[in-house]
Amino acid sequence: MRQSAKPVGLSGEFSSFSISDFRSFGNSSQAAEKILSKIKSLEMDSIAQKYAAIRNFHSSPLYQKYISIGEASLTQGKKLSEALLDPNINQDKITQEEFFAISDLNGKLR
Repeated sequence: MRQSAKPVGLSGEFSSFSISDFRSFGNSSQAAEKILSKIKSLEMDSIAQKYAAIRNFHSSPLYQKYISIGEASLTQGKKLSEALLDPNINQDKITQEEFFAISDLNGKLR
């Protein structure tokens, strides 16, 4: 028997967020602002939905790649700019601008 797809609410959509999704919102600062705006709109409905969206964003492929690049930079003793250029570390070719936009966004989500 085939399972049907479960509906994903707005807070749930953040768990599958990828670099492609991020880039589809425009430049890095526009993308970060769009994500922040969506999360803030959830807060109007319920603080629980806002925090669910933040938790889901932190489990997303986009955020996990951001974390893994930062960790690889630290553990391998590379400058961030070197880690971002290393295809073994940064397969999705996240730019420095995108990396810092995600970092700034993360700071605003706290």
